[in-house]
Amino acid sequence: MAQDLCARLREKKLISIVRGAPTEKITKIADAIYRGGFRFMEITFDQSGKTPHAVTAEQIRIVREAFDGRLHVGAGTFLPVKAGNAAEHPMHTEHFEITLDALQGILEHIDRITAVGTTSMRTLESLAALGCRVLLDGTPDERRSVGQWEIYDMPERIGGRESLEALAGYMEHARLQKLKASTQIMIVPGYRFRVASSLITNFHQPQSTLLLLVSAFIGERWKEVYDYALAHDFRFLSYGDSSLLFRQNGQ
Repeated sequence: MAQDLCARLREKKLISIVRGAPTEKITKIADAIYRGGFRFMEITFDQSGKTPHAVTAEQIRIVREAFDGRLHVGAGTFLPVKAGNAAEHPMHTEHFEITLDALQGILEHIDRITAVGTTSMRTLESLAALGCRVLLDGTPDERRSVGQWEIYDMPERIGGRESLEALAGYMEHARLQKLKASTQIMIVPGYRFRVASSLITNFHQPQSTLLLLVSAFIGERWKEVYDYALAHDFRFLSYGDSSLLFRQNGQ
């Protein structure tokens, strides 16, 4: 199914992005999108109210039921930072899985890992958090869910290689060929990265946690990068231009 979707996306080359639409109008909006020739629709987490994730989930359910596969709809993970203090921002959860072979491959190239996308970066750093649990507690725990600020409590003496080796050892001992987990990790300036040394990502808009991640990764240079992008009319957001960023020393 994933291959079919990728083939259709390559054919259509367009995705509609819906942000802040009222739930009572979402079916009409989706119908207009479909009649306009779009076959892919993204509904972002940038919703009003106290439960933006629930609003987005309900809208996706409504569209899926109404179009029964004719219009492919999914969630966009952008949720703006509206709180004055980033610590008060509720970070969305992302689910991931990794095979033992993939983890061992990362360890073989640990000094030159490139994360392709911010979700990959969050996943890599969350793997380090799970490995730290193994080192400290002997297990990543049954839930295998990494909290928003958990990795900031990770001892400085524990690096990426050590934590991933511990996680790989746990999987081997438990005879797990695949590990499934979730993460709410929020990466902000001051964070110490443990796995990736470079990042490929698009250009993100202000007030996004993704821009916070970029600024944490390359330091104050993010301003120069974005000034250059603006001056040369680079395209922003998910389907715009991308950048290759290298980790700031000491981060």
